[in-house]
Amino acid sequence: MRKAVVEQATGKVVNVIEIEEGANWSPPKGCILMDGGEIGDTWDGTKFVRPEPVIPIPPRDLAAELDELKAKLKQKGII
Repeated sequence: MRKAVVEQATGKVVNVIEIEEGANWSPPKGCILMDGGEIGDTWDGTKFVRPEPVIPIPPRDLAAELDELKAKLKQKGII
């Protein structure tokens, strides 16, 4: 059966495991096993909550920005 390893202090799912019913295994100290949930979810006391997805900021094109800055400085006669 599939179980979520939930950190009791935070309610965060830190792992998901497959374990046979009645297996002689205990979760790490401070954790409990629960049905459901995915790694990263949080148990709010009644249900698992998925975190909001993080939308990465696209990288800046620093070379293009530098070229634009140089062009502006040349227009002003600074370089």
